[in-house]
Amino acid sequence: MNHERKNFRLTDRALAGRLACLLTCLVLGLVQGACSSGPRRCVVSTLGDLKVMNDVGQPIVRATINGTPVAFLIDTGAAFSIVSPEAAEALRLPYTGQFVPIQGVGGQTVGNVVTVDRLGLGSGTARDTLFAVAGHFPGHIGGLPVVGLFGGNFLAATEPVFDLPAHQLDLYTVSGCDSPTPTWSGPTDMAPIEIEGDSAIMIDVLLNGHRVSAQLDSGAGHTVILPGDARHAGVDRARLSQDPHGHMHGVDDNRFEAHLHRFDSLQVGHAIYYKPWIAVAPMEIDHALLGADFLRHNRVWISYRTQRVYIQRLHAPDGDPTFQIRLRRLPPANPVPGTPVPGTPVPATLSALPPVSTASR
Repeated sequence: MNHERKNFRLTDRALAGRLACLLTCLVLGLVQGACSSGPRRCVVSTLGDLKVMNDVGQPIVRATINGTPVAFLIDTGAAFSIVSPEAAEALRLPYTGQFVPIQGVGGQTVGNVVTVDRLGLGSGTARDTLFAVAGHFPGHIGGLPVVGLFGGNFLAATEPVFDLPAHQLDLYTVSGCDSPTPTWSGPTDMAPIEIEGDSAIMIDVLLNGHRVSAQLDSGAGHTVILPGDARHAGVDRARLSQDPHGHMHGVDDNRFEAHLHRFDSLQVGHAIYYKPWIAVAPMEIDHALLGADFLRHNRVWISYRTQRVYIQRLHAPDGDPTFQIRLRRLPPANPVPGTPVPGTPVPATLSALPPVSTASR
């Protein structure tokens, strides 16, 4: 994948070069370590600056395919970028003759691979970008069709910075530099991550004090854990049966039942979120998903190179809306007068649980 991008070429051979490097890093929000004083070149590049078009669920950004305006989901949980069959046909994207397996939360599918000659990313352009043809992405946003998603094969070549409260996603590339850290106003937490496969971002969280292995997945509209993780956290099947429930599905179109449970606490890095609503579902994967609800209320910088994630919590713990949701309860099919029996499971429209990502590792 070739890129046309704005480059800041920095050299430490002279004081002027060091000052230029420092200025560039400050503009991009980098501090100590981003611009070293050694005799090597530090290059910080902007690949794309994308406006996030929606307020809830998976982030959706505006892009262009060979000059045609479209919209894409941003999906850190997908191993490979995807474009729908309808979009591939309408945009006449050439097939490469290759195909890739796509592991979803409900099972596995296979996608043929096509090439996008020019992928517009705001101020930048990517060349010869590969997409698998799979899934369906119904609907429009801002007058643009949602045609696919940006997955790990694309995102892992960058340092993505999610600032979803500001409706912004920036894609940086950093080379010849020490580890950058943000200069956001206010405290910033750093947590180690592990990159499994080529792009799966794995992070350990604590659910009711019990360790859970999770994948940071912007393509999951809500954080989801497995029934086994719920049991280890003290929530058995009987308790789940009393919770609101609905259905979820992934890009593979397989559906499965999910229950929403209000746990005591969820800890990510050093931040503890109290009384979080978290989905529990029997996904066809072996780990939890830390979803877009987490990204929606925090600033998050993902460094695939250094296997670190930087997190800035934007709300005080006693008023943090990160894992708080509103349920829209559905009336019964044949309503009868009277008060519902206490403890009866309540079917609900799980508005915080849109289709989840391909979560491939």
